[in-house]
Amino acid sequence: EHQAELVANTGLKIVLRTLLAHLEVPSIQAIALAALHSLVCSNTDAKTALANLGAIETIAKTLKKYPNDAKIQAYGMAVFQSMAFEHEENNKDIISFQGINLANSAVMTHGEDPKVQEFGNMLLETLQPWRKKSGKKSVSSGAKAT
Repeated sequence: EHQAELVANTGLKIVLRTLLAHLEVPSIQAIALAALHSLVCSNTDAKTALANLGAIETIAKTLKKYPNDAKIQAYGMAVFQSMAFEHEENNKDIISFQGINLANSAVMTHGEDPKVQEFGNMLLETLQPWRKKSGKKSVSSGAKAT
């Protein structure tokens, strides 16, 4: 158990450093975001550790830099969704770094990409729980962002 925690935390640092060091290389950004998603998915300790390393701001910068890259948007939405799910502090931090606007933009820009739609809408439902209850899925389907 401790070994897995060590590997996960070291892995988080390495992948986050890779994301930061190669901001100008979209393919590396996509791979790094996919790796972060696999490391934090369903792991509360990893979600917290990643946030404490400054990942939310870094991921937001990447999403803003590559709004037209569907892979980056899908993986970025997936990481944010995993980090926000059942983690109130990360939820607030993602909102503070424009997570709702980033998700709405990704969903609208990549209307034909099933992964962007899936993870973007899941993120919006996590950040704005009223979406689930009202059945509203995205800005592109008529819901208004608040």
